[in-house]
Amino acid sequence: MIGSEHLLALADDEHLMGQQHTEWIGVAPFLEEDLAFCSIAQDELGHAAALYELLVAGDGDADALAFGRPHDEYRSCHLVELPCPDWADALVRHWLYDLAERHRWAALAESSVSAVAALVERVEREESYHRRHAAALLDRVFDGAAGERVRAALDTLLPYADALWD
Repeated sequence: MIGSEHLLALADDEHLMGQQHTEWIGVAPFLEEDLAFCSIAQDELGHAAALYELLVAGDGDADALAFGRPHDEYRSCHLVELPCPDWADALVRHWLYDLAERHRWAALAESSVSAVAALVERVEREESYHRRHAAALLDRVFDGAAGERVRAALDTLLPYADALWD
């Protein structure tokens, strides 16, 4: 059984990942990525909002849960907290996060809470796009001029991704 702490950690990760993606709006290396990161950010923020709503279950304020807690009560992992000022870092973080996120959502798919199971079904359709996007872009840049930067980003960020499996 997955409890509210797991849902809160996922909500916090989704929230912060969405915010991190918004930092690339207008400054991504090319227009297609600008638009893709904007769309993905919107999805992640929507997933976070839905999770916060589930957590308060009509008995509280989802915005207060998202924004009003003391700093030490947030459960986001270090990977999503890291600043990624380089495009290669942002892309690798996106890919690592989405790979692990697939398993986190899958763990919720069998929930006995119908609202959770329904959310997982909707989210997985959106997340499959995110994974395809990250994988396709990495395939394009890995062997190109940016490949060395992408490999360095992977070496730097991979240790932080371990926390997503806890």
